[in-house]
Amino acid sequence: MYPIPNRRSPCSIVNRHYQPCYEVAARYPGPQFYTCSYCGRFLTRTYISESGAIHCRTHVVFTDGACLNNGQANPSAGWGIATGASTSQCYVSPFDCSFGQRTNQRAELTGAYEGMIRGLRDMKKSCPHYEQLHTDNGDRMELLLVTDSEYVTKAMTEWLPKWKANDMKTSSGQTPANLDIISHFDDRVEFLKKQDVHVGFMHVLRHRNELADKLAKRAAEVDRKLMHGVSRDNAFDKVIASSPDLAVSDFTSTFERLPNSR
Repeated sequence: MYPIPNRRSPCSIVNRHYQPCYEVAARYPGPQFYTCSYCGRFLTRTYISESGAIHCRTHVVFTDGACLNNGQANPSAGWGIATGASTSQCYVSPFDCSFGQRTNQRAELTGAYEGMIRGLRDMKKSCPHYEQLHTDNGDRMELLLVTDSEYVTKAMTEWLPKWKANDMKTSSGQTPANLDIISHFDDRVEFLKKQDVHVGFMHVLRHRNELADKLAKRAAEVDRKLMHGVSRDNAFDKVIASSPDLAVSDFTSTFERLPNSR
């Protein structure tokens, strides 16, 4: 089984950014994603214990949003997320009108927010690996949201602190776009931080986020059909994700898989 650390482990998420410990970065440059052998959830290297064992405690969720006809007449949008290596850990949804105007940025923000919610739910599911690494009640939980949207990562990590210091205005004195979603997102992240659950953001190139990208595009296509009066029966979560052309296995084939024991 995985050795339990005898002291508080280093943090991977600092100020909402992913920062692996120096030992991990030296041995394995760049972000390294894993799938858990027990539950299939996505993880990333967190730290190396005194015994030399690599611990993968930070949970990872891939997120994306898409908008067809963005900025044009009759746009349709949706989001897609993946918390693990099976189709049952993929979630999609066409855009809900309660989120306001359909745009690419709002779809990406909504996808990241929903990724946080689903990721938290999956983190709580029973898993021997999870329970082993979280036996120490002093250890905090970490959830990393991975997206190919530079807009989402910068809004939640760089721009928002500046807006707060400027009475929620941009440097030009304007109200930031999509402030309603961003503020709600920020409130939730701060609330979780008080519960010792730290949420971070990572920007990756699109080919590293291929699964969520495909899910989001499929959700946007469903949204377009719904807007034309097609039945919603086939638009529920996981139904779209079960389509074989989404190739979950192809996406995860480049991931390293954690062994069942050390």
